[in-house]
Amino acid sequence: MKIFGNSSEVITARAVATNLSGGTGGGCLYTLGPPSSAIEGVNINGSAELNATSCGIVDNGDFNTKGNKLIVNAATFGVAGDANQSGPGGTVTCSDQAQADCPTYGTPASGDPLSSLTPPAVGTLQTFNAANITPGTYGAISITGGNVVFPAGTYVLDGGNFHCTGNPNISGTGVTFYFTNGATYDCRGTGTIQLTAPSSGTYAGVLFYQDPNDTIGPSIGGNDSSYFDGALYFPKSQVTFFGNSVSYNVAIVVADAFALSGNPTVNLQGAAGLPAGVNLITNAVLVE
Repeated sequence: MKIFGNSSEVITARAVATNLSGGTGGGCLYTLGPPSSAIEGVNINGSAELNATSCGIVDNGDFNTKGNKLIVNAATFGVAGDANQSGPGGTVTCSDQAQADCPTYGTPASGDPLSSLTPPAVGTLQTFNAANITPGTYGAISITGGNVVFPAGTYVLDGGNFHCTGNPNISGTGVTFYFTNGATYDCRGTGTIQLTAPSSGTYAGVLFYQDPNDTIGPSIGGNDSSYFDGALYFPKSQVTFFGNSVSYNVAIVVADAFALSGNPTVNLQGAAGLPAGVNLITNAVLVE
């Protein structure tokens, strides 16, 4: 301001980052919808368990604790909204959180840590054949049991769902699934799902990626051997894990909202659940 002949002005710059985005594992659950959203930020029904012991939960919405025996174990847990407790609730423990309250309410809302992703191109539709799978664009993927292996690459679901029946065994290493034009993931049975994101390239660390214009969220299930090693990115829809006395390992979830239905256990692993060498989300997320 001295250049303009004014020596009395004080100019300041301000940046605010969430301070509850995780321990050594960084943030591993981000719910982006504000408290005014039609669905909750973290919404848990039944007797469910959510573990994020080496990483943090960042909830831009409200935290609904209506599960009868809800258990949450996290490194940190910050909630921008309020406690919307419409049932008896459960227990929430934060191992790395300096604040006395767990979760801590009224924290700054987080930005979208994966907003810089650019979608893959939608190519010519192929017909899915479980006996001869190649990366590419599909109108739908329907699996009706058996052993199905996805080779490494990017799979685009254009308009139709990734759907499972018959409790299949599904695996794939180095894979990314992109959902657009109303497509989503719907495999809530008790098959074995073992999927790992790429370790390099444009979508390193990204396992599921939904078009931000779509709002129909995934329904995710599986048995105790199931894992989802990568980020599940559904920025405008709710990610729901189903199950009865089953446990899933997941790296990172970034979604409009997050729900557990039934009594599954979901183990969020943060950076430890990503392919070796992939650093997808850092600890601090700029919000202002």
